[in-house]
Amino acid sequence: AFLMHFVNVIGLDEAVDILKKNAEFKRFSVVITFDDGYDDNYRLAFPILKDFNIPATFFITTGLVQSTDIPWTEKIEDALAVTKTSNIIFYGHQYTLNTLTDKRAAFKIISSKLRKISNTERIQTMSNILEQLQYTPSGRLKMLSWDQIKEMQRTNISIGAHTMTHPVLSQMP
Repeated sequence: AFLMHFVNVIGLDEAVDILKKNAEFKRFSVVITFDDGYDDNYRLAFPILKDFNIPATFFITTGLVQSTDIPWTEKIEDALAVTKTSNIIFYGHQYTLNTLTDKRAAFKIISSKLRKISNTERIQTMSNILEQLQYTPSGRLKMLSWDQIKEMQRTNISIGAHTMTHPVLSQMP
């Protein structure tokens, strides 16, 4: 309700229509979106959006729906967070993983490099990283189920696609 007093919350479709018509927005307008399709979007955000009839768009990584898998960036972050391994070798460099600061620095370097390589190379490199880190998923992040998506869609929520597997689109052929 707080948000509704200060801005005009509109759905993505309405915003696109206004832009296409080159029309004026009513007061300061915002569109609310969520990316990837995490279960916490349903558990935490959806009840509030529903209670206040606030429109929003959820962009879903459809290949991960109802899956125990998570997007690759979060998988690297999760693997570094839970690993007991004290170092990792990545592209010929050894990175220490003894402290949270070490792990954050390693994540920044690794994720930056992984964004710049082909999807095929990223998948192979990820496999090597996860093996070195002796990764077992923490279960900290969960993805939406189809039933949750259908329930949200019956309200003021629109659903869009956010790729099948969350590749870096600029690196796709």
